[in-house]
Amino acid sequence: MKRIGISLLVAISFCLLVFNSFADERSLIIKDANQRLALVIGNGNYRASPLKNPVNDARDISATLQRLGFQVIYEENASRRRMDDAVRIFYSKLRNGGTGLFYYAGHGMQVKGRNYLIPVDARIESESDVEHESIDVGRVLGKMEDAGNPVNIVILDACRDNPFAKSFRSSSAGLARMDAPTGTIVAYATAPESVAIDGPGQNGLYTKHLLKEMIIPGLTIEQVFKAVRNNVINETNNKQVPWESTSLRGDFYFSVPQTLESCSFKCGPNFKSLEDLMELSQGHLVRYNKLKKDGRHHSPEFVEALKKIICDFRYIEDGLQAHYDATREDDAKKMRSSMAQTRNKYEEELCERLRNK
Repeated sequence: MKRIGISLLVAISFCLLVFNSFADERSLIIKDANQRLALVIGNGNYRASPLKNPVNDARDISATLQRLGFQVIYEENASRRRMDDAVRIFYSKLRNGGTGLFYYAGHGMQVKGRNYLIPVDARIESESDVEHESIDVGRVLGKMEDAGNPVNIVILDACRDNPFAKSFRSSSAGLARMDAPTGTIVAYATAPESVAIDGPGQNGLYTKHLLKEMIIPGLTIEQVFKAVRNNVINETNNKQVPWESTSLRGDFYFSVPQTLESCSFKCGPNFKSLEDLMELSQGHLVRYNKLKKDGRHHSPEFVEALKKIICDFRYIEDGLQAHYDATREDDAKKMRSSMAQTRNKYEEELCERLRNK
């Protein structure tokens, strides 16, 4: 792809401002029109301190996510190499946009304020081995942020006792707190510096309740995690308190309400350049605003105008992603993310119009 000129980047920035000025100021609904992609890993078959629940947890989470429309990359009892390869594949697919979800069950630990997920083949004799034998959660978060998609979810059921604590000079229980980048929610099975309970049944206590709540239609992700937290607190008599860090900008649903499902649609193939797309999108935007000004926002023509704007945004996002892949220019990634957030607003408006037909 040829390099995008500065004038075009300025034009895209200006166009974003124009688009945002016309978008309704209601709370946006994250609908994931492009894709839902998940990486699920469950590790339990450790040589030292094996765990009985994580593989069951990962299998059940994977199956549930698939029913909820996620494409799932799955690993169980994974080596460091397999975990690293899975993260790379996850990142490459996630760059297409939509929602990214990372779920891990197994041993995890913090060292010097950083969180690490432990592969089943990890050879850890002292604290200095952890960085080289494990997967840094910060790296996974970084890859998800680099992908530039508008929504990322990280779920860590990895707060068991540190099986290597005796060989460490200093050891902290559980995982360390991590701040969620914009558009991300990080969920922990228990509060930072605390240890989670495996549970007596097939699943760990946290994942058992997560599986029940995430399939309830119409619950936002915050409502899902709040219900999980209350259930876990009640079952453990306040000994385990699930916790989240979030910077999501809209309402995400694991199980999307039927009113939102009914307004999903696909765009056709795009063969236009970014320059042509920008010119075309401005024409569609003018049409959209004229129809709205004339009070025709319930007409079929208005719905068509909205669909064209949404497709324009998707195509431009793809072009910006390709530009970022080729140049690694942060401006392209930031503009792509802004485009995706604004597109969500137009998709919400489309759903509202279709609901009220």
